[in-house]
Amino acid sequence: MKKILIIGDDRIIIRILQNHLAGRDVEFLLAPEAAEGVQKAHDNVPDLIILDVGASGPVSGLEVLKKIKHAPATAFIPVVMFSAVDQEDVIAEAQALGAADYIVKGSVSLRETLERIKKYVK
Repeated sequence: MKKILIIGDDRIIIRILQNHLAGRDVEFLLAPEAAEGVQKAHDNVPDLIILDVGASGPVSGLEVLKKIKHAPATAFIPVVMFSAVDQEDVIAEAQALGAADYIVKGSVSLRETLERIKKYVK
């Protein structure tokens, strides 16, 4: 069974992903706050992390990405950034920190979003 950790509190996105990936032998782990997400990544070592750049808490989504990618136990996990932020400098920073993909909410279709995520949970 594949594990997907979703870090963020966008309930609509969480529900869409759960509904569309159901039946793919996927277990979802949820962490509404950034710091909790880092801990769950270390404790559960998921197959994929979907990280909202605007994840709540005192730690930003980019800081979470940095922590995940700098820890040997989690550095290999693909992280798909998901955000309403469509700023080239933020996207470039996420890519430089090791994000596998960066999806801007509302800029791509649901179908494309799901296809981009599914390639990491084959």
